[in-house]
Amino acid sequence: MLEKSYFSMGPAVQSLACQTVTTDRLGVIHSVNQAWQQAWHPGEPYVQEAWHGRSYFQVINTMTADHIDLAAEINGSLEAVLAGHSASCTYEFRSYQTSGPPWLLLQASPLLDPAGRLQGMVVAHTDITLLMQRQLELEQIILNMQGLRGFLPICAVCKNIRDDSDAWHSIESYMESHSQIQFTHDICPHCIRQLYPKYSSILDRLD
Repeated sequence: MLEKSYFSMGPAVQSLACQTVTTDRLGVIHSVNQAWQQAWHPGEPYVQEAWHGRSYFQVINTMTADHIDLAAEINGSLEAVLAGHSASCTYEFRSYQTSGPPWLLLQASPLLDPAGRLQGMVVAHTDITLLMQRQLELEQIILNMQGLRGFLPICAVCKNIRDDSDAWHSIESYMESHSQIQFTHDICPHCIRQLYPKYSSILDRLD
């Protein structure tokens, strides 16, 4: 039987921002760090023993709410870690825990004793909400850019673009309303020569 000390959280783990928990080979929680406690019970004093004896699998079921397939998939991967069939388990998922961050990165690794024998697992929950928000924003930008594919009716003279409502817009206004592109203006050398011919000699020296 593994001594209880192997399931205790040291000062370094207590200082981590990610929620960390240790379990035995049955998935029963033995200790949690302060970040875990604050995520589940904000403002309450840290009591390590408060989570002792609870099932981590039940925690996953709670966090995934009614998403039974997702819970089953995560729990299956965790069971593989506890059985010694997998060296790690990693998931990004939407959490329905009311007091915690909405998006989490779950990372589970085997908990080994000094002789290398499997005794349980260590699980860390990292808040990736900001990362997921940026990813969703990037996906929306890509979708907007994909929406510009195909044929655009453009005036052969003034270069305005006709939208689906038969309204005409400048290239700048059309692109800015259909993508994340913002325009800044400059003058190309060809137009400088046409509009300001006295500067042509200067441009010729720069070519």
